[in-house]
Amino acid sequence: MPLYDYRCTECSEVTEVVAFMHSKPETVQCESCSAVAKFCFLPPKKKLKEKEPLKIKVPRLTIHKFYCDDCNTTWDEVVERDIDAPPQEGRSCVNCGAHAKHQPSCKIDRWSEQFPYYDRGLGVMLKNKQHRKDICKERGLTPVDGDWDIESEYSKWDSRVEKETAEYEDYCDRLDNHPGFKTFRKKRDLGLI
Repeated sequence: MPLYDYRCTECSEVTEVVAFMHSKPETVQCESCSAVAKFCFLPPKKKLKEKEPLKIKVPRLTIHKFYCDDCNTTWDEVVERDIDAPPQEGRSCVNCGAHAKHQPSCKIDRWSEQFPYYDRGLGVMLKNKQHRKDICKERGLTPVDGDWDIESEYSKWDSRVEKETAEYEDYCDRLDNHPGFKTFRKKRDLGLI
């Protein structure tokens, strides 16, 4: 059933009434002051949905790289999320005991590779690492088997989201204001769409 708005002739408060189209009253009693309220047309209130934050499943065990400035030692350490301190706090150096910094990285190790093996992503039997690189080059792919910059990927994604949001807002603005959509707005406001 449609929702109708009625403006009070005394206090100008708006009262909302749900009624069938064929039985819509011309006047109702004001909820605030009990005076007569007449039917008035108000455009629908536009509500934009808030985007939910991206939920990322965090693994329990992760491998992190640490670096000590004092003795120039670099090592990898397995960190258990629920038990160990966060890697961003750093660790004591395994060599000299000084405070070592966390080195953020996104490394994909292919340590379990034994050639020949069937690569499901490429869909071919690979003979060695060079063969894998050659197949990727033929297909215009970039193998991701070393360190890569995750921040640039995030910034690309953020810029794409901003562009799509701007396009959506422009679309909504055109629907609400462009003269070409005038009949659409009339039908929407009358509840026909």
